[in-house]
Amino acid sequence: MKKIYIKIIKNIKKKKISNILYIFKKYWKIISILFLILITIFITLSKLTINDNKLDYQIDIISNSCEIDNSILESVNIIDNKILINTTIKNLPNPCYNVKGYASISGKNININLNTEKIDAICIQCESNIVTQITISNLDSGKYNVIINSPSGYFNINDLKI
Repeated sequence: MKKIYIKIIKNIKKKKISNILYIFKKYWKIISILFLILITIFITLSKLTINDNKLDYQIDIISNSCEIDNSILESVNIIDNKILINTTIKNLPNPCYNVKGYASISGKNININLNTEKIDAICIQCESNIVTQITISNLDSGKYNVIINSPSGYFNINDLKI
């Protein structure tokens, strides 16, 4: 590759080329390859930057039963730079449901979406609630807005300080 650059410079000096179009026409393949390499490096570096602000989360089921406990309320706690959110998905037709979901971050806004998924099993027919705990970690210090969307409704927490 070094020989090609030296050859280009020698040709420019030798022929006293001042026309950039001539250089491009003669060396268009090399210029195109260098341009593609630069674009690839730029895209790779930008992906690395985007992944630096990764959000770690875990969704756990605390309880899932026919016993309706109205004392369980939505709660938010901060422990060891982790956000712990307890929320209840209410009024399911039976306890044969699982909770699936995902969390994402955009700036200082954390979005959590929860959904229920029926488990293929024989199940007692009674109204049930699923109490879930969502743990969010790997956050920088600061204030966050948390938005939770679940089958039981939507709620948000503003200016949650980590």
